[in-house]
Formats: sequence, C-alpha cells, structure tokens
Amino acid sequence: MIRAMGESKDHVNVDFYRGVLEHAPWGAIVASTDLDGRCHYINTEFIRITGYGLEDIPTTTKWVRRAYPDPTYRQKILDNWAEDTSPTQMDRDVIYRVVCRDGTSRQVQFRASLLEPGRMIVMLLDVTRRSEMEQELRDREERYRLLVETSPVGIVLHAGTTIDYANATALRVMGADSPEQLLGRPILDFVHPDE
Repeated sequence: MIRAMGESKDHVNVDFYRGVLEHAPWGAIVASTDLDGRCHYINTEFIRITGYGLEDIPTTTKWVRRAYPDPTYRQKILDNWAEDTSPTQMDRDVIYRVVCRDGTSRQVQFRASLLEPGRMIVMLLDVTRRSEMEQELRDREERYRLLVETSPVGIVLHAGTTIDYANATALRVMGADSPEQLLGRPILDFVHPDE
C-alpha cells in the first residue's frame, strides 16, 4: 500500500487519499462489481464528465440504465460486464459511448481495478475529442487513398530504390497485372537505360 509522507502503516489517512482522488485528472467511481450493488463514491471529475452525482446513480444498475439508455447498446454493455469487471481482465482500457445527464453523448475510456472482493474503482477519461480527431484522420486517409487509387496518372511510391506502392494506372503503364509483380522490385528496372 502507498502511504502518505509521515503516515505509519498502522494509520491510514483517509482525508489524504480522498484529496488525491478529488484532484485527480480522471473521473473516479468506487462501486460494487455486482450489477445490483451500490456506488459508494464519485469524484468531482466524474461529475464534470458525466453530470451524474451519487444521488443520480446510487447503484450500478441505475448507472447502466442512465448512461446507456439505448436498449441495444445497453445489452452490449451488459454482455461485456462480466469480462470488464473480472479481476483477471481489469486494468485494461475500454471505451464506451456514455449519455450524460444533460443528454449529450461522450466517448469515455474506462479502466477498472479491484479494491477488494466485490468492490472496484473505475477511472474514466473523456476521449470524445480524441475519438473525433481519429475518425477525421481515418476519413481523410480514406479520401486520399481513393484519390491516389483512382487517379488517371500513374503513381508509384518507393523507399530508396525499391517500389512500395503502385496505383492501378501505374500497373497498366508498367505492364503489370497485379501489384505483386512490382512491389519490392528496383525502380530502375522501369527506367529506360538512356535515362
């Protein structure tokens, strides 16, 4: 167990640890691992992220119903519950879409740790903006991929002297039937000796 400076192993300074949790940059909830169990503690960051206080979600069941109001999505959460709260599977990140008290939806990253049998602490982080940026990047990459693949101009990428990529037009120009006929070959094989 980690102790506060000056704290003996026989004396646990509860106020110190509560202060640490209250100032943590992640939301925190201490709750039962049992779906019918109680929520024991929620920190300020949890309330800031979700809008829910302990009076809103006194039990894990209330949390599941409020945070995941869509029955199909809620069933996904319930199907994953045993794995997500298993002591052997905890300490890994999972991301779920949470409906907040104000009705907005956020992508939230969760990581649970067992405090004692039947009780866990779950840390959470709002990753909505990160998820949106990752999706924007995937969309942009897909647009560029389509642009390159459908370009009427032959496009060949090479690292040093060997071909790493050739679009469909480059395949036709270079007389290849498939990318495998070009990939890994020296680019100079396709340059006229006079050049």
